[in-house]
Amino acid sequence: HPPGSLVVHPSQRKVLSPRRGISYYLLTPDLNGRVEFILSEYQVGATTGDVHYTHPGEECGLVLQGRLELQVGDETYVLKAGDSIRFDCSVPHRLTNIGNTVLRCIWAVSPPSF
Repeated sequence: HPPGSLVVHPSQRKVLSPRRGISYYLLTPDLNGRVEFILSEYQVGATTGDVHYTHPGEECGLVLQGRLELQVGDETYVLKAGDSIRFDCSVPHRLTNIGNTVLRCIWAVSPPSF
């Protein structure tokens, strides 16, 4: 997309793949704003790792398809399509696709963490 453009068309999305079986698609033109907006896809069984991780900020997520197990601190949440969540990213957390189909979610992260 042209420099300074506010719109990101599907064919212009930047793809980030932090782990095997996981792809993040940047829905904002860049990471220069106050919010990072991403579409995530987790293949069946894919996880952010065996160890919980942290980063500064807050995350809001909406499950579009599949089943997400999200561990935040000592709590475990199971979300399905249509469910949403908000949590403090400084609390150790871990995401896993526990369904039998691709997990697709939309996330807003502030401040951007990639």
